[in-house]
Amino acid sequence: LYNGIAVPALTVRIIDTDTPTPLYLFATTTGYTGNLGGRAGADAKCVTSRGSYTFPVNICSNVRAVISLSMTDEIRDIATKYAVPATGHPVAGPTGLILQSSWNAFLAGPSRDARNADILNSGQSWWSFSQTDGSLDPDNCSGGTSTSGDGRRGDNNSTGPSFFEGGRGSCNSNRRLLCLCY
Repeated sequence: LYNGIAVPALTVRIIDTDTPTPLYLFATTTGYTGNLGGRAGADAKCVTSRGSYTFPVNICSNVRAVISLSMTDEIRDIATKYAVPATGHPVAGPTGLILQSSWNAFLAGPSRDARNADILNSGQSWWSFSQTDGSLDPDNCSGGTSTSGDGRRGDNNSTGPSFFEGGRGSCNSNRRLLCLCY
């Protein structure tokens, strides 16, 4: 009450401007076949799942799928192609647990596995279509547009480069997407 008038409660969020805002990794809330609809479809699936997450510093507004879809659209190129900060911002899971000190460092693989960062549960995998260095793997479900053949999947139980290349899976199987909010 203020002067006898009911005033709605205010929520004040204090943002520490000395600590850089993390780049948040999260997984789609459901799995998809390898026919993702290319880059536009993969990103749209991540945008849809973004609404299910509230990050500790919830100010990121750009969302991209972390996936290699062509020779000119690979995980290793995300920073330059989509203006993702390559340095100066840690990479964190949805609860804020830091996986690496920067996107460039993350490209060598996370320092913690995705299960411990609350990104994916044990036994869940994600489409990466990538080799260990973040480049396009020949097994890529025709650039994320087909349910025929095999696609490379990421290994959520791994740290280091094998995080991006965890084996092959049928393009007709359902896997999650790893997404980046920045």
